[in-house]
Amino acid sequence: MTRHKGVTAVVAAVAAVAVVAASLLGLWTWWNTNLLGDEAYCGGKLTRAELDSVLGTEGRISSVAAQGGEESPEFRCTVERTSKLLGAEPMENEVSTAVQEPDFAFQTRVWRDPGSMTYFSAGATGAVSETRGWVMLPQK
Repeated sequence: MTRHKGVTAVVAAVAAVAVVAASLLGLWTWWNTNLLGDEAYCGGKLTRAELDSVLGTEGRISSVAAQGGEESPEFRCTVERTSKLLGAEPMENEVSTAVQEPDFAFQTRVWRDPGSMTYFSAGATGAVSETRGWVMLPQK
């Protein structure tokens, strides 16, 4: 009978160690990988692969804040990558878009009195004055 109790105690100790080891491994995996994590962030606008290429360190990616819906062209989203026990610095990435009026660049203080500028009539699009100038570059 004593021998049976000894075997039972050993089995219970091995089981307890296995449970603790599995729990620690599970925590480490959750803290430092994206196993069972989201595949898309920012309302589906960014994928995990895109964020991995920007936040190129080990850790778990999670969405911190998001504004704007899937149908809206304007959004702001903050995503972070954190890591525990690996020594990697936490990283944060903020992505935002905005819809502006076509002439928004010319409504700032830099473009005071646009009527005093001379605009190009042929060739490149642009304008010049005595103190400043601008030219629109082609896409290619």
